[in-house]
Amino acid sequence: DLDGLLRIAAEHDVLIEVVRQMGEFLPEGGRVAVVRAGSHAALTDELVEDVGKAVVLARERGVGQDPAFGLRKLVDIAERALSPAVNDPTTASQVVDAEHRALRLAVQRYDPPARLVDDEGRLRVVHRPQTVADLLQLAVREIAHWGRDSLQIPVRLRAMLDDLDEVALPRHRPALAAVRREIPPDHSEESPRDR
Repeated sequence: DLDGLLRIAAEHDVLIEVVRQMGEFLPEGGRVAVVRAGSHAALTDELVEDVGKAVVLARERGVGQDPAFGLRKLVDIAERALSPAVNDPTTASQVVDAEHRALRLAVQRYDPPARLVDDEGRLRVVHRPQTVADLLQLAVREIAHWGRDSLQIPVRLRAMLDDLDEVALPRHRPALAAVRREIPPDHSEESPRDR
């Protein structure tokens, strides 16, 4: 609850650094956040309890607040479909279509800010949000790798990225260019002698 952490940090005059990204594995006893108190603030039991209430821990990831988990599940489906044992590029192509729908929304939005300030402009919360670049890498990289020998997958991925590039905010275009480099080149228009 980033809004809750911002409120808590302002009330207690502290800086809260969330050291785990949403959905990231946390071993037992691991840190979720670090609270840094200034010269006039104190780390009280109430503060520690309030921070604990603003963070939700679960045994499993969920797609409600963790969009990367939804993409991870789709990528896993595509990888299984592209395995030599299954060899089902149509299912992998449908996965790319499902990713396309989600990513089309993502590239039209700004990344969440990693640094949150209070009403007086003081830095209160620092965290590691999932960025569009993170989501693009997750959605494309492994599918491009395992689907590189497929006739359908590279074409489908390039078509998705072409469309995303048309609607993306300019700030997301470098991330789109980076994932495009993960896709094998299209040799369909070359003559056999050019290959």
